[in-house]
Amino acid sequence: MKKITVVMLIAILAFSAVFMAGCGEKGTLEDYVNSDEEIQAEIQETADMYGFVIEVKENTITYTMKMEYEFTDEEKAEMVPQLEVAMDEMKDTFVEGANELKEAADVEQVNIMIVIQDAAGAELCSGTYQSE
Repeated sequence: MKKITVVMLIAILAFSAVFMAGCGEKGTLEDYVNSDEEIQAEIQETADMYGFVIEVKENTITYTMKMEYEFTDEEKAEMVPQLEVAMDEMKDTFVEGANELKEAADVEQVNIMIVIQDAAGAELCSGTYQSE
């Protein structure tokens, strides 16, 4: 489970670095992304590299990771608490990423949403982390 959160962390930090290279204008994170083809390309590259679907809507960036397998209810009962613990351990890092995106896009608030799904698209775990 830690491997999943480490991959998410790497993707978020890599993506944040591209945002920091630009200078933001008032609006939304979505406006900022839509105004820069380099950032759009980086989003796609990051999504492809790590197997995420990355969506930016208003001031929320959502990273959706679909696992390769479907799980039984028993497996989910074991796995979900581990995923929740791993994501909670990464909270400070996700908040830091949200703070960097907030600064780069020059917006009041940024949310990073992490969603982990099984192969069928059923949500196993999710969390939303707000900038400070």
